[in-house]
Amino acid sequence: MFKQCRLLFLTISLIASLCLISPVQAQTMSMRHAVNSVQQVYQGKLLKAYKTRIKQQTYYRIKMLMPSGRVVSILINAHTGKMQKE
Repeated sequence: MFKQCRLLFLTISLIASLCLISPVQAQTMSMRHAVNSVQQVYQGKLLKAYKTRIKQQTYYRIKMLMPSGRVVSILINAHTGKMQKE
């Protein structure tokens, strides 16, 4: 009986702790990692990088100077790593 109660208690504790984990606590990429990823793809010079929030999501907006002289802005989702050129 004691073992069953203990097992039940541990199971309930585990389920309760999993329910308390929120998406905000999920691991996000660092700005340095985001900048390195963009530089590998776009081969430009970093002009500016900053963190921003859009619709309760964290993003990094990175502006690069391309070899052609154009300035491009790339938005990276800090949670998924997905890049999109603006």
